[in-house]
Amino acid sequence: MRASMLLLEAVASHAMARASTPAVHDASGPVSWASFWQKICAKADELVDQGVKPGDRIVLWAKPSADYLAAILACARVGGICTPLSLMLNQRTVSNLLADAEPKVILVDDPSNGTCGGFDHLKTVPTVASITASLAPMPVRHEAAIISADSAMSLIYSSGTTGTPKGILHSRTARDFYGIIFALEYGITRDSVTLLATPPYSNGTWMMALPTLFQGGCCVVAPKLKTPDIPDLLLSHGVTHAFLVPTQLDALFADGPRALGKSNLTIVSAGSFLPLKTKRAILDTDDVRLFELFGNTEGVCSILRPEQMDVGFDSVGTAITTGKIAVSESGEILGRNALQSMGYFNRPRLTEALWVKADDGGQPFVRSGDLGAIGDDGFLRLKGRLKDMIVSGGINVYPADIEEFLREHEDVADAAVTGASHEKWGETPVAYVLLKANASTDADALKAWANSQLNKHQRLQDVTILDDFPRNALGKVIKAELGDQTKEGASNA
Repeated sequence: MRASMLLLEAVASHAMARASTPAVHDASGPVSWASFWQKICAKADELVDQGVKPGDRIVLWAKPSADYLAAILACARVGGICTPLSLMLNQRTVSNLLADAEPKVILVDDPSNGTCGGFDHLKTVPTVASITASLAPMPVRHEAAIISADSAMSLIYSSGTTGTPKGILHSRTARDFYGIIFALEYGITRDSVTLLATPPYSNGTWMMALPTLFQGGCCVVAPKLKTPDIPDLLLSHGVTHAFLVPTQLDALFADGPRALGKSNLTIVSAGSFLPLKTKRAILDTDDVRLFELFGNTEGVCSILRPEQMDVGFDSVGTAITTGKIAVSESGEILGRNALQSMGYFNRPRLTEALWVKADDGGQPFVRSGDLGAIGDDGFLRLKGRLKDMIVSGGINVYPADIEEFLREHEDVADAAVTGASHEKWGETPVAYVLLKANASTDADALKAWANSQLNKHQRLQDVTILDDFPRNALGKVIKAELGDQTKEGASNA
C-alpha cells in the first residue's frame, strides 16, 4: 500500500526539473515551481510546529491564491485533512461547520482581524494562523508524513441544492487519480495553462487544479473574474484550459459563436446542465474543444467529450475513464470510479445510504440524486433531480424537460421549474424565469405560449419572472430558495 502521494512527488519533481517555470499565477504575479515547492514545505513545517498530526483537520478560510494552493498540498504533506470553507458563509454557518470539522488549525488571510469569531462552542480551540507561506530560503525541518494512501486528504462541505451542508471525504489515492484521470481526459500537459475561476471550496476547482499541478502546467487563479473580462484574461495569459460554469457560458455565448482566447482552447462545463442552445453556440465556435461533465462530489461522473458531440449532443456523455454509470429501477443515476469519495465525515448513516451494492460484486455505486436514462447509443441523458420530480395526477413530470423547452423562447435567459401543491392533481409545475435584456414578453404571455405547446401533464400552473436565481458556487439553482410561491402552492383553478 502506497504511503506517499503521487501528486506531492510530482510537484517535487517539477520544482527540480522546471524550477524557474511558472507553477501558479495569481493577483500578485507568477510563482515559479521552485518557489511553489518552497511555500509547500515551509507551510507544512509551520503546521507540524502548530501540533498538526495525521488525520487532523486544517480549515482554509481565505482568498484563493498561490499560497492557498500551496496550503492544500502542505496539508497533504503532513497527513492532515484540508478543509476549505467559503468566505460567503455567514457566521452561524461557519460556526456550525467548525463545530463539525473540529479543526486543529484555521488558516486565514489576516489572523488579527477576528473574522472567525469565538470558539466557545468547540471542544478544542484551534490555532488561527496566516495562510501566507514563507519564501525565505530555509532547510526543510520536518519530513513528509508516512501514512496510508487510503487515508483522508480533503473534506469538502457541500450544500448542493438541498441547503444542508455535508462534509465529503476524499482519500489521498482518490485525489491522486483526480490528477491522473482528468489530465488524461482533458489533455492537460506541462505546456497547459489552466484558468481557475471558481473557488477552492468547490470540488470543480480541484478537478482542474490537481491535473495541472500533477502534469507541471500553470494554474491561473482568478476567482473573482467577471464574465465580460474572461476573453481578455484567456488571451493575456495564454490559457489553454478553462473550467466555466453554465451561467458564465450562457452570458459569453448569448449572441452565438464568438472567438475566445487563443486557438485550441479547451472549455470544461460542469455544475449544472448546459443549455442546448449555448452548447450549440460553443460547438460552432472555431478552435474550441468542449467537454461537459456531469456528476457530484461524492463520486458519480460522466463526460461528454468533443468526439462524442455528433451522437450524444443532447446527453452528458459516458462514464469517466475507470468508471461505470448505471441507472437504478427508480431511475436514479448511479456511478463508480477511481475518483470516488470515502463518504461523509462523521455521518455513518448518510454514508451507508450513499452506497448501492453492485451486482457484479465489485466496487459499490454512489447515488447521484439525479434522474436519467441510458439510451441504446450508450449515452446518459438527464431528466432532473430525484427530489425535484413532480408527480401530477399519477404521472411523472420531469422539470428538466420543461426548463429546456422554456429556454427555447427568444426572450428567456434561464428557467427553473418546481412542483406546487394542487388540490386536484396533487402537484403541478410552476416556472421561475429570467428574461433577457429588452425582452418584450411577460409572465402571462410566456405561460400561454408554453401551455399551448407542452403536453397536458406538463402545463404550467404559474410563471414568475425573477431578477436572478439563488445559486451555489458552481451556478446550480438552489430550488428550495426560489420563493414562497412553491410552498404556498399555485392556483387550483
